[in-house]
Amino acid sequence: MRVLLFALKRTMRNFSYPILLALCTVSIFLASLDAAAPAHPPAGVCGGDGGAAAQRIVSCLTDNGFLLFDNEDEMVHQVESGALDCGVILPDDLLLRLESGEMEGCVRFVTSPLSLIPDRYRSHASAAVFREYAPYIAAAALEKGGVPSEEVLAEYEAMFAKGYAFSFEITAVDGESIQYVGSDALVIGTAALLLFAVLLGAPTDDVRGNLPRRLGAKKMLLTVVLPREAVTILLAAAAGGVGLMLADAARWIAPLAVYVLLLGALRLVLMAAAGERERYILLAVILLASLALCPIFTDLTLVLPPLRVVRCVLPPYWLWLAEKSPLMWLMIGCAALTAACGVLCVRWRVMEKMKIR
Repeated sequence: MRVLLFALKRTMRNFSYPILLALCTVSIFLASLDAAAPAHPPAGVCGGDGGAAAQRIVSCLTDNGFLLFDNEDEMVHQVESGALDCGVILPDDLLLRLESGEMEGCVRFVTSPLSLIPDRYRSHASAAVFREYAPYIAAAALEKGGVPSEEVLAEYEAMFAKGYAFSFEITAVDGESIQYVGSDALVIGTAALLLFAVLLGAPTDDVRGNLPRRLGAKKMLLTVVLPREAVTILLAAAAGGVGLMLADAARWIAPLAVYVLLLGALRLVLMAAAGERERYILLAVILLASLALCPIFTDLTLVLPPLRVVRCVLPPYWLWLAEKSPLMWLMIGCAALTAACGVLCVRWRVMEKMKIR
């Protein structure tokens, strides 16, 4: 315990590291505020004949971010002013159109020159309307085989009443579901990049000087390096954990702890294998590559799936990997930390042999 307290004093003596940790916590929290703000105006929906089909369409759209309006003119005015990205107007004869199959122009879609993503909202509206039209398509097809359309429509109504209906799942080009949506992506991306930068940019002990030779490999490892690194890692994990709690992303705290452990092992390896200049060059290269390949603002692996292999070796992406299999990556982190200690010991042994010669 006394060794850890001494290491804590040494770490806190350099004010730059505590300041960086505080900025990291604040930045993670601010990322949640920025991500929570809508990136684009919502869409609106109004109209309909008041029947069950219209109500289901409206419910489907409002569940996907549409705002419900009672007045068509008010909604159109907000679209024109840019307060709404676009608007969907359901006709008063919606049920008659569904029954007769006259679907051309059955929904009015209002946009303006200020609209940003009307195609996305149009897709939502088309899916919601098609779900209500699907029973009539099936009824018309089965009626040719002698099945009364009333029975088919009744079965569909019963299914809708129980909550059964087809739905869509958005997937990436590699076939995996996109799980990191909303504010989590920006918050976790910020935490991954900042903690990587803070930990790899934090001061390290001079393991290449005379101190390892004077103390010996074992004493140097147990009384100097490991206590200092343990304090550095724990402070970084605490800063990141507090930031996630403030950002309402506490479920990521356990993966973040594993992630920081992996970064600690990387610190030890770089401490033995690279100088300060090389370490900072590597830090800049990995950060730039992570911005393009990690699922934060943009993800080039959606365009070029083979880049996933490169992405997996980037330390900032390890946080996403740890969230998928935390126990497995905890074991990997412990093994990596043990191996990193071994690398340091080998480095010191080589230095001792060079001194003897």
